Amino acid sequence: MPHILPGGRAVIFTISKGAQRWDDTQVVVRSLTTGQQSVLIEGGADGRYVPTGHLVYLRLGTLMAAPFDLERLAVSGGATGIAGEGVWQDLQRDIAIEPRVAGPKHLAHPAYADRRDDLVAAESSAWRHPKCRIIRLCGKPATIARTAGCATMDRPERTAAIDYLRRKGTDAPVAKLLSGLRSTFRTIELTLDRVPEALRPRRPAAAAWSVHEVVDHLVETHRPAVLELRALCAGVSPDGGPIPARLRSAHPFDRPWAALVVELKDIHAQIIELVEQAGHTAPVGVKAPFVMVVKGQGPDGPEVIEWVDALDWKAYAQALRVHTHEHGAQVERTVAALSAEPQE
Repeated sequence: MPHILPGGRAVIFTISKGAQRWDDTQVVVRSLTTGQQSVLIEGGADGRYVPTGHLVYLRLGTLMAAPFDLERLAVSGGATGIAGEGVWQDLQRDIAIEPRVAGPKHLAHPAYADRRDDLVAAESSAWRHPKCRIIRLCGKPATIARTAGCATMDRPERTAAIDYLRRKGTDAPVAKLLSGLRSTFRTIELTLDRVPEALRPRRPAAAAWSVHEVVDHLVETHRPAVLELRALCAGVSPDGGPIPARLRSAHPFDRPWAALVVELKDIHAQIIELVEQAGHTAPVGVKAPFVMVVKGQGPDGPEVIEWVDALDWKAYAQALRVHTHEHGAQVERTVAALSAEPQE
């Protein structure tokens, strides 16, 4: 089955070089922009991208996972076996998702009019399916409580987050939603304009992001989010899985600061325009998977809780506002920490 990658820029599929030889296959990625094609995996089949930033595929009866760079469309590390073939077969059979061979316009085609709701429901059910727990095996241990199934994620933090997005997004007047978006976007833009040039590339700690990397993350995350929001506002479920929570470009510092900030401001303008145009007429029944990340209290202390939920366009726009607000606060904390360091 072809698999459209998040953002709709490329597709992953399998090439079989032998009629009955599944060990003589290749997992291939093809850019839908340039048409360029390259082999990702030799001897693998049925590749899929999952929200942890991994490519999962079958190799001789074993489900494998390898880190995957969405920006470069390339495998970025070694593969690990995570489950037997039966898990992947059951997941595909039980969810029964259609092969995604085109973008949102495909589902909008009149020929799909009588099946569109079924396809959207199948897409949403994928992330609630209990067998999606295989994604946890790709993630980081200990500090992240990660689940891909809404039905298996019964925690007060999730309940509070979904209730917030319902009140501030789904059920909120569009004017109120727009006001919050404009205020948050303007606040972070003014904050970024004030960051001293010398502090932009510096990290306050070894494992922390610099301000430059935060902006790169916002651009890389919200660029495909604009495409997903546009599809939702048009009443179409976006192709591909949810946008990864920690998405960054392969080389964040390669892009000049000014170019990053200009693109981020343009993305903000596009989001505002989409919400304005959607008004009260865009349907809220169509949803897209969204990676939710909140802080909570675990058995061993504070932890980051991560899961995937299906959001309508208004909740999706509100989630983008919250995401922007959180990283705006991160920028302010980073600048404050760096400014407090002793001058050399």
